[in-house]
Amino acid sequence: VSRLGGAVENKRAILGTQRNLEFFTVGYSYLIQILPVLVVSPLYFAGSVELGVITQSTGAFNHVLGDLSIIVNQIEGLSSFSAGLGRLATFVDRMEAYQGPSSSSSSPATFQLAEAAASAEAGGGTPSLWHALRFGRRGPPAGPEAGAAAPTAAGGG
Repeated sequence: VSRLGGAVENKRAILGTQRNLEFFTVGYSYLIQILPVLVVSPLYFAGSVELGVITQSTGAFNHVLGDLSIIVNQIEGLSSFSAGLGRLATFVDRMEAYQGPSSSSSSPATFQLAEAAASAEAGGGTPSLWHALRFGRRGPPAGPEAGAAAPTAAGGG
């Protein structure tokens, strides 16, 4: 019963946070529509600019600010991605903890690599999905520099 109460409280906290995030992002999107009009309209009423200048300034402001506001506009997707990465890292850590430093048969670990996967990790056979994601097509770095950072293809090195 206490676990259900904790789950309900957690869901309420998530919903409250999502509500506040929506208020912020929607308010921000409306503010960037009104702000350039508020800045340029005194010049229009003073007679120093024409009406088209307000429209031009609104378009230019929205274009520049839209490009600069990518984090605000994508914060929900970024936070979901970050949470997914955190869960994936926890999962990998737990699986590696179950694996233990040695894979002897007397080990109490509940997670054991199959023989085919173990041989693929050792260099023979088809690599696993995790191995492919971790090292790519080139495979793990060889030699004593295995602990050092390997150059990437995008690094130009």
